[in-house]
Amino acid sequence: MCARTSALVAIGKIVKTHGNKGGMQVYPYTGGNEIFLKNKAFFIGKDGVSEGLLEVDSIRIAGPNRLVLTAGGINDMDQAMALVGSELFLDKADMLKLSDGEYYWHELIGLAAVTMEGHELGVLSEIFETGANDVYVIKGPRGDVLIPAIEQVIKEIDIHAGIIKIDLLPGLLEANAL
Repeated sequence: MCARTSALVAIGKIVKTHGNKGGMQVYPYTGGNEIFLKNKAFFIGKDGVSEGLLEVDSIRIAGPNRLVLTAGGINDMDQAMALVGSELFLDKADMLKLSDGEYYWHELIGLAAVTMEGHELGVLSEIFETGANDVYVIKGPRGDVLIPAIEQVIKEIDIHAGIIKIDLLPGLLEANAL
């Protein structure tokens, strides 16, 4: 069963195998692990297309930005290797409710980034985690601009208006020019 639907949200990616008994390392897109620990099945697929359901036998936190899961029917490294590169999805209805001011990455990607003065910087195209904070990659006329997702810089997120207001601290754009 293959389906492309906007009701599914990519929440992580299988990035490599783990051990020789079918374990798989997962990189979470969610910025947290709770959603993985509360669910026992995920849609699995590539390029936004669900190819089926993955029933989870076990899942554990293996480090920052890394989970290890085992799944029914995946019993050796070759079977796990065939799934490397696949993404894990949940239906939007199954996503955990976040507190005010918290957002899932899929809600932010695609938003227009503007300065406090209203100058357009580009579109948020990617988010990645560092040890201290997330970093937003803004694609625009200056190329990729890396913006730290800290409250001194990110002043407002308006999902409904489709914008993120950014206070460009002194030197922030110059640091991206290197």
